[in-house]
Amino acid sequence: FGVIEEERRIDFQDPNFLDTRITSRNKMKSFGADLGLQYSYIFSQKYDQDKKLKERWSMTAGFSYTPEMTWSTSLKELGETTQEFSLVSFPIDTTYIINGTGTTRIPQRITGGLSLNYQGNKGREISLAVEYRTQEWSTSERTINGEIFNPQLADFTESSIGIRFVPKSIQDAQNIFGRAHYYFGVRTSETYLQLDGYQLQDEAFTFAINIPMLASKSISRFNFGMELGQRGTVDNNLLQENYLNLQIGVSLSPYFKNAWFRQRKYD
Repeated sequence: FGVIEEERRIDFQDPNFLDTRITSRNKMKSFGADLGLQYSYIFSQKYDQDKKLKERWSMTAGFSYTPEMTWSTSLKELGETTQEFSLVSFPIDTTYIINGTGTTRIPQRITGGLSLNYQGNKGREISLAVEYRTQEWSTSERTINGEIFNPQLADFTESSIGIRFVPKSIQDAQNIFGRAHYYFGVRTSETYLQLDGYQLQDEAFTFAINIPMLASKSISRFNFGMELGQRGTVDNNLLQENYLNLQIGVSLSPYFKNAWFRQRKYD
């Protein structure tokens, strides 16, 4: 459940013409499900004379499916003519108002992925993963008060590939960079947005590093991520967006020997 708010505007540079602003508020709710299946297989593994892992090759495959859902929707939409004064838009007149209820159909989503994993001695790990997602947004539609609104969306597809690298385990690493986990990825997608017959593309490069807390014996870690991408095109007088997303986070996990985590025998 939740609310989706949208605003569309037409602004004229000539002050003799009034601008147009359309704001809509969609309140939606429904029940749905995500179904998933995962399979892992070990190709080979070797141990040394101390029964410690020396080498392991494995594979993991996954598949998820989200069925088509029909959301109960209430819509409030307001159309106005506006005029801008000192970079602020003021409403002049109301052109139309829509208050109605109905449904919104969200298409099914299919995701599949495969990863190849290598584990060596002293905790070294390398994983190569690929994933593909698709969703038929061209079949999406909204019905309000018996009238069908087709958003004219396109089918969404996305392909991505990524690498995860762990130099050594926490016990074997000599410095913080040896204990960190590194992630590199590239993705490309055909978005569900299309303008003037052109389906907008989105391409991005991602990088992340996962650093353990040196003062903690637990597996708590700091997380830093970056996404550098490009969306759209300048062809056919369209717009192109270059973006940079930065993410900082922390994951806290208690150490099983910490006193506060152990259950007391006597209170």
